[in-house]
Amino acid sequence: MNDDIRYGRLFEDGLHDIAPLRAPDRLRTQVKTESSRVRPRPRWLALTKESPMRTNSRLAVGSPTARVAAIMVATLLIATLVIGASFAGAQIFAADGPIVVDQSGDGTYTTITEAVAMAEDGDEILVRPGTYTEAVVIEKSITIEGDGPVEEVVITAPPEGPTALADGAYTSDPYAFLLIDNDSMLANLTFLDEFSEVLVHGGSPTLDGLVFDSVGYPFGTRGLSYGGSSIALSVGSTATVVDNDVRDGGPIAVFTGSTPVIKGNSLTGGPHIFLNSFGDGTTVTGNTIDGTL
Repeated sequence: MNDDIRYGRLFEDGLHDIAPLRAPDRLRTQVKTESSRVRPRPRWLALTKESPMRTNSRLAVGSPTARVAAIMVATLLIATLVIGASFAGAQIFAADGPIVVDQSGDGTYTTITEAVAMAEDGDEILVRPGTYTEAVVIEKSITIEGDGPVEEVVITAPPEGPTALADGAYTSDPYAFLLIDNDSMLANLTFLDEFSEVLVHGGSPTLDGLVFDSVGYPFGTRGLSYGGSSIALSVGSTATVVDNDVRDGGPIAVFTGSTPVIKGNSLTGGPHIFLNSFGDGTTVTGNTIDGTL
């Protein structure tokens, strides 16, 4: 019995079941006649019963085997898309959080330089404990903060690193951080050794809660220069320098019309604050000074 006959009989039996018991013979005859006509196959039947389209391949197009294979391939593609979307979502979520610098490899990057290169304006970089020997140039507005006790997040400039010169300074020397025309924030970091200065060219960055230990060199020993300062502000910077601890090194130096706020810092071992061609509006207040101003 072919599929058309079987399907027709099923249809006829269904109509007889639902027809009124007292239906006239005329209706019964009409039902029988209508049900005997050729009808299109249902989609579910066509899916498995259509004659395959032959090709030169061993697997016939349209055969049940080909259909199963197509379904499996489609399922794998959908699963791949779902997994890919989930991974992309995880990456987006991770990007929304802070960038982590960890020398052990457990963070997003192992160096501050790499993290800064990949960061965008507004991003936060957390630096885990360790000693980082780097000369970092920052030309975007980001936050770089030590993620641990301040004494354990240490940054030193490379001995043969790049140099920079402030307007009004006499010589140039290596630096640890060079901030150029941005509103970044540095916090909870220790800068160690002679050439590990923070140099600021323009912009309105905030330097908050930093430790400068033996950075720069005392006034008069080599002449005041960029390399002789712990922090050097130039090119009209309006930086905020607040609650930092400057020990046994060069001063906080203000050059070429900059108008910073220098407030609440602890400065020991002198010299401490050097003002050279600063602009109107410079504020120096609430600092604790032990030694020469």
